[in-house]
Amino acid sequence: MNNLNNRGFSFVELLITITVVMIALSSILFWQLSSWNKTASSNQLNVAIQIIEKQIENRRLSIALDPDLNYPKFQALSDTTIIDSLAKPPVKVKWIIGPETDPKGNKIANVCRTTLIASWGNQTGDSLKVETCIGKNF
Repeated sequence: MNNLNNRGFSFVELLITITVVMIALSSILFWQLSSWNKTASSNQLNVAIQIIEKQIENRRLSIALDPDLNYPKFQALSDTTIIDSLAKPPVKVKWIIGPETDPKGNKIANVCRTTLIASWGNQTGDSLKVETCIGKNF
């Protein structure tokens, strides 16, 4: 009598199948975790962008309302750090303000070059640098 039709899977075949399935599942899980981390990092970058935009617009509005009083206050912000603790993790924005120059190197009156550096977290790349100019007269 031929027993080939009644033959099941051997233990070794089962081990190989389980190993292949586990390797496939672990690679899918690794890919998913990596995707979640990148999404979280992208979300934090978007929050930092919004905070910088809000701070720039607040300064520009303040200067527009009273240029003679608020422009000197704006210039005094240089080398200060403003922390937005509503964001999680908190976002620190360092303001560096200096004179703006034309292509020949001459200082442009009533215009400041503003560099903002936002940072959050402790990893390399958890920062954003934005440069813009803010003027006294619009």
